[in-house]
Amino acid sequence: MLRNLTYTFAEFCYYKEENHCWSRSQVQKMIQDLVIIFATSLEKNNIEYWLDSGTLLGSIRSQGLIPHDVDADFGFTHEAMNKLRNTSMQFPKEYTLDLLYSPIYPDGGRDDALPGRFIDTRSGIYIDLFEFHPKVAFELVSTTLSINETSLINGTQYALFKDLNISAGNPVISNGVIEIKYNRAYDALSPPQSSCWGGCVMCPINQLFEVPVDWVYPLRRCIFENISMWCPAQSEKYLTMLYGPEYMTPHHVINHYAKENHCWSRKDVRLMVKELVVTFAQLMEQHNIEYWLDSGTLLGAIRQKGLIPHDDDADFGFTHAMFDVLRNTPMNFSSNYTLHVLYSPIYEDGGRDDALPGRFVDIRSGLYIDLFEFHTQPFTEEITVEIDIDSNTTEIMSGPLQLSLQAAKDAGVAIEGHLKLTYNSTSNILAPPRSSCWSMCAECKIPRTFQVPEEWIFPLQRCQFEGVHHVQCFTPSDTLLRSHEDKQSHCVHLHSHHLIMHFVNDSQCWNRTQIQTMLKDLVITFATTLEKHQIEYWLDSGTLLGAIRSQGVIPHDVDADFGLTRDAMNKLRNTPLVHSNYII
Repeated sequence: MLRNLTYTFAEFCYYKEENHCWSRSQVQKMIQDLVIIFATSLEKNNIEYWLDSGTLLGSIRSQGLIPHDVDADFGFTHEAMNKLRNTSMQFPKEYTLDLLYSPIYPDGGRDDALPGRFIDTRSGIYIDLFEFHPKVAFELVSTTLSINETSLINGTQYALFKDLNISAGNPVISNGVIEIKYNRAYDALSPPQSSCWGGCVMCPINQLFEVPVDWVYPLRRCIFENISMWCPAQSEKYLTMLYGPEYMTPHHVINHYAKENHCWSRKDVRLMVKELVVTFAQLMEQHNIEYWLDSGTLLGAIRQKGLIPHDDDADFGFTHAMFDVLRNTPMNFSSNYTLHVLYSPIYEDGGRDDALPGRFVDIRSGLYIDLFEFHTQPFTEEITVEIDIDSNTTEIMSGPLQLSLQAAKDAGVAIEGHLKLTYNSTSNILAPPRSSCWSMCAECKIPRTFQVPEEWIFPLQRCQFEGVHHVQCFTPSDTLLRSHEDKQSHCVHLHSHHLIMHFVNDSQCWNRTQIQTMLKDLVITFATTLEKHQIEYWLDSGTLLGAIRSQGVIPHDVDADFGLTRDAMNKLRNTPLVHSNYII
């Protein structure tokens, strides 16, 4: 889901001047320039490409950038990407190209899933470059065939009649339908399976995007910001696979209220999101509308009784009944906020849809709370129970089986066995409509489908959120958090896996050079201290990679890694180390 605002770039962009931020209009202009400069360079060097993902969507939908995009996307065949790797191109000094397996360009820490990026070094905004490999893919084809007695070969008809205990001499009319299923092979293009494609709406296999070659070739011309560029041959099918059949209709409601020439610091954002949550929760409780904190907001409430440091929006859940109460309840709130609710006679829908039917918006910044509507659905689950049987358990049997076992028991025969019973159990679940909103669910069995048993949510329990405001919030059972992992983690949910600076002052930031210097000092200081106390260690992960590759810090690293045996770690635990600028 691309919903990061401009103020989040500082967390991910290594080239960004940390004391600067960019307005929405500036971001759009920088993305447009990136796309035009890179496409022009590729065409000048006869390197084939096509606009992909959101950039393709913008070209087909409006011949330009879609309003909410924060990056761009290009696709290449394996052959074209190899040509790019080995072609020296000159760009304006504000831009750089990171490319994996290139003898010319730095790899920038890229991997096979996302092997290249073209970057505006002033802001850190980039174009993702995807490499599509040829493969033979398979499509399950299902067809039906009507049959009658004349369409059956005599031997087949005789065999069928025999199985049904029908005499071959009897006059029998055979007719019916045979369903035939088979796999059809076709030539396809596909990037490596990865979370980059987790939002693909119609991909049969989660995170695997593969399309027939004739959807891409022959490439056709399309327009992007008044410039002719290359797009897939059948862009309509391509976009339907990625975004669903309604790809031409914008469903992403973003920042209608954000001031195009203003930006917000990370500290400002956190404060506004906290105020959004507290204000809206108070409104709900004032009007007796049941809700629960959901997704990242729930994670923050359980983990640290407040907002998780990297969140830039909030999430509330409602049952269908409570959402209807919300639709029909007039509420008074500050002029700094507005409420959009689908199918409401009171509030504007704001372009909402069934997948995301409501938003509570801070009109000063465009920050919001997503409001999800959970519907009650019956759910049937196949349950298997295994039972050991002996002479004392025959009473659980019924009918002829019980009689046979009882007769054997009466005759003094020892009874031993194993019985497997399979049956269907039906219960109620709560689920919002299937959508890409849930594409990052860590343990959802069906992609983009989030469904949980009612008892995971009810009865609702109290929790604290930003206790300084003396506000309590409803929260579902802790079990629900198993499906709300951090996007970058499949580990225990109470551990943060985002790079958060716990000790940094909110008003202080560091440029890339300063970060590299501090990392070097960290490694040297810690290694020197360990050796002084004769504690064995080794450099690990990215720090080891830097030592082997360049005898230093790799350019994109933001931390360091050491490995120790258990014995060495225990020795470290029991050795006092003192440094004024460091903590362990």
